[in-house]
Amino acid sequence: MRLKPWAVGVSTVLGLAVPSLPLSAQGAPQGNPSPVRDARQAAPAALIGTWVLNLSKSRFPGTPPRAEVRTFDYTMDGMLLHTYAAVTADGNNTFGHWFGKLDGEAEDYLRPSGSTPVFVVGLKRVDDYNLEIVLKRGGVMDSKGVFTLSQDGQTLTRTLTNLRNNTTTVAVWERQPLSQTYKP
Repeated sequence: MRLKPWAVGVSTVLGLAVPSLPLSAQGAPQGNPSPVRDARQAAPAALIGTWVLNLSKSRFPGTPPRAEVRTFDYTMDGMLLHTYAAVTADGNNTFGHWFGKLDGEAEDYLRPSGSTPVFVVGLKRVDDYNLEIVLKRGGVMDSKGVFTLSQDGQTLTRTLTNLRNNTTTVAVWERQPLSQTYKP
């Protein structure tokens, strides 16, 4: 859990200064459970790992990238961490990341390296194989779609529709075994 520095108070218990959390950080009272905010409890286990774009299985409305690798992992405080590195159609390298909770709230940002955030990202678990994704720009929904894991956990497909120009991208990645990505 990340807390704003001003959200933590100090109480005295048995003569010791003890940090106290506001009620919202402590959780809702019994009988009224708060939504799961830790992605480790909600993300499909098979999602975690390294994924390589399969261009022959993917469909792009414009010119596709030459190559792309994506990773999914967790941050220390339980958010889903997503990174990507790509070689664009014109040969430029690009890198970006986002992180978020799987609660459907679009508050976590997408930031290509060296730039200010472009989108806020919202993710929501649908079931064991599907995650909804929403991208907002300037508070307005820009794109929406779904990440779908194959049942064997070896293929990840993202179908994403750009609502501004009504185009859909279907990107298909294949799991990259650690033995092929790490050479000691």
